[in-house]
Amino acid sequence: MTQSERWQMQYEQVMVFISTNHRRPSKYYAEERLLWHWLRRNIKLMSKVDLPIERKEKFKALMALDGKYRRVNQFK
Repeated sequence: MTQSERWQMQYEQVMVFISTNHRRPSKYYAEERLLWHWLRRNIKLMSKVDLPIERKEKFKALMALDGKYRRVNQFK
């Protein structure tokens, strides 16, 4: 399995998790921790501009889905 295939597999798992649970993976639950690490690592790579262009486009779509379920301050 190539790195691209592994990245794609993790991407799909995180996408399914966010769409079903309406939240990001948590670092506090063991079953979600690997997804959380993958998400944090790719956020760091994107901010350093080390993420390849084809992955960057897919990751932006993932972040858009995540932004849809972002928590909103109820007191504002």
